[in-house]
Amino acid sequence: MADYKGIKGFTIQTIAGDPPAPLIGQVWYNTTSNVLKGYSTNAGAWASGGALNNGCNQNVGFGTQTAGLSATGNITGGNSSTVSEEYNGSAWTQGNTLSDARYGAGGDGSQTAAIIFGGFKQVGGVPSGAQTETEIYNGLTWTEVNALPAARNDTQGAGTTTAAICFGGHPIPAMPANTVSWNGTSWSAANDMQGGTAFAAAFGTQTAALTAGGGPNFPGIDTTEIYNGTTWTEVGDLNTGRTKLAGSGTTTAGIVFGGATSPFPGGGAIALTEQYNGTAWTEIADLATARGNLASASASPSTLSMAMAGNSDNSPSLDTVTEEWSGAPTSTKTFTDS
Repeated sequence: MADYKGIKGFTIQTIAGDPPAPLIGQVWYNTTSNVLKGYSTNAGAWASGGALNNGCNQNVGFGTQTAGLSATGNITGGNSSTVSEEYNGSAWTQGNTLSDARYGAGGDGSQTAAIIFGGFKQVGGVPSGAQTETEIYNGLTWTEVNALPAARNDTQGAGTTTAAICFGGHPIPAMPANTVSWNGTSWSAANDMQGGTAFAAAFGTQTAALTAGGGPNFPGIDTTEIYNGTTWTEVGDLNTGRTKLAGSGTTTAGIVFGGATSPFPGGGAIALTEQYNGTAWTEIADLATARGNLASASASPSTLSMAMAGNSDNSPSLDTVTEEWSGAPTSTKTFTDS
């Protein structure tokens, strides 16, 4: 038998004013102003941040918008870099160098506890190929620890210095789907991805990671996979497939941005940003500078995400650009009959 709520539904709250701490999606009738109101999110936006001291692309980003870290990268002549820089929310400062030069590495962590692994090494114009080296940063120095079981570059990573995963990448032409897990001391095999990829966006933790897009061929793919610490599951696709993109956040609240759908320079770099809510992707505000091969920093897309360096169509080799994501602020809205 149907009850009253099933027949009539729920009534909208009536209040003399606005609630002191409304929830997103909450609706009420303000009897003081005699209007219907609700609480919702607004569109976020990208803003310019401090420029890196050393232009590069295919670097790795760590940390947050007020305590960020950039390490390695592809520099002049296609050479690999050992440079790291730290960000305080407004400016970058040169940090200590890594033991191993590389670009296209994987990694994750914070400004004072970061892990980086794999990558491609080329010094003095002489390539050494994909690498296995793993290094850990303690906020002051980089220390080499146990290597990956197999060399790979253009790989993805998520987690911390004591609990991380490495997945995807290649040596060319293969794109391994295999995943390896880091326990703070050594790497071990974990379950494979549904499909191998390289140049993808990745973020999260060892037990809740997300990867989206990638390639390596243009225009890139739109596939998204989520890892629960045991298995990978394919979920909702990106609206725009792309490769050489970056991202940040969690498996229920993340963003991806930038990338490329055709070779660049020449118009291939894109500025598109998409936001993930745990189910589907929605296109939101664009980067100010369209670019691919960029890095990202942050575990939270709401107020802390940051995009750094990369390749734009105007500056294909040595970008120093940093942009900061303001997130999606909330506000009270008044509903009208229009």
